[in-house]
Amino acid sequence: MFEEFMDRFKSYIESGLFNPDQVYELTRGVEDGLSSRQLSFMAKPGYFSDLMRMIRKGFIHGLSAEQTMLYANPAFNTMQMETVFRSLKGGMDVNDIKLFAKPEFSALQMHVLSDALKHGIEHENVKLFANPKLDYVQMSECYAAFKNGASPKLVALIANPELSSMRTTRLRMIMNDGLSMDTLKLLANPSLTNIQFLGLYASALSGLSDEKLSLFADPDFSIEQKHMIENVLEAGHDIEKVRLFAKTNMSVEQMEEILAGIENGLTIDELSVFANAKYQNYEMRQMRLGFEHGLNVEQVNTYSSTVYHEYQ
Repeated sequence: MFEEFMDRFKSYIESGLFNPDQVYELTRGVEDGLSSRQLSFMAKPGYFSDLMRMIRKGFIHGLSAEQTMLYANPAFNTMQMETVFRSLKGGMDVNDIKLFAKPEFSALQMHVLSDALKHGIEHENVKLFANPKLDYVQMSECYAAFKNGASPKLVALIANPELSSMRTTRLRMIMNDGLSMDTLKLLANPSLTNIQFLGLYASALSGLSDEKLSLFADPDFSIEQKHMIENVLEAGHDIEKVRLFAKTNMSVEQMEEILAGIENGLTIDELSVFANAKYQNYEMRQMRLGFEHGLNVEQVNTYSSTVYHEYQ
């Protein structure tokens, strides 16, 4: 068998199918005492010299052909192959290695996943962040969260490619601040700007409930709208009344009219008559003043219809 390979090897050289670097690797394989089967496994013109070297290295370290197949892929670069090789050499389970031995993962991503598996993070948990759309930093943060005792649900929250790396880091760092899962879900909205994120985080730390936080957590609120809602909540007003104007389609001026009604003691039924974005702020004011001057809901409803049509 070996003589047969040597005959083929000579024909390979003469045919020009292999470049000098590939011939060198095959020669080293012969010198290292590889079997004809192992040498034949290496001797593929489509295998670039570094890939041949890594296969040869695997055989020298006792890996089987099936194991070397995990990284003997022309789609891998040298660093990717090295990462898979080191994991095999270290005795990692093949099923674990298959989780990251994929060309779509960079060598750095592979390293994070390999390290997590090597240090006892369960396979199913590592799968939560084994996503090539997550960059190296995001994967590292997910791994760090598990090391710090985070639950799979918490890690799944930050294993979101739509989050920036910086936001992923911030979320991981505040996991131990005692915030509820609902609050963390609000903070994990990738549409939040940095200012909105920090403002919402500060409000959560101040003790506002999840229900109250959700009223102004929408990224479509302006800073002014957000502050207005937050201030009304902190003042202790009825949350059901606050819901009437905590809407992104309300302008600040419209919100101010509803707030004036709340502060002047109008009921929810009364507020509901004019707490509608279809009314301009000056229309709202007329209806609010009607209630404040003693008109009932039926009277203001009739009046509001007249006011609304007059302004159309």
